[in-house]
Amino acid sequence: MAKTALVNKANKKPKFKARLTRAASAAADRHSVFRHVSSP
Repeated sequence: MAKTALVNKANKKPKFKARLTRAASAAADRHSVFRHVSSP
C-alpha cells in the first residue's frame, strides 16, 4: 500500500521517479552481488 503511494507520487514528479528508479536498480545490483558472493 505504501509502495503504491510512492509510485503515485513518483508519477507526479519525474525527478523523484528517476531517483527512485536509480535507487531500486542500485539495490538490485547490490543484492545480485551479495547473492553471487554468498553462493558456493
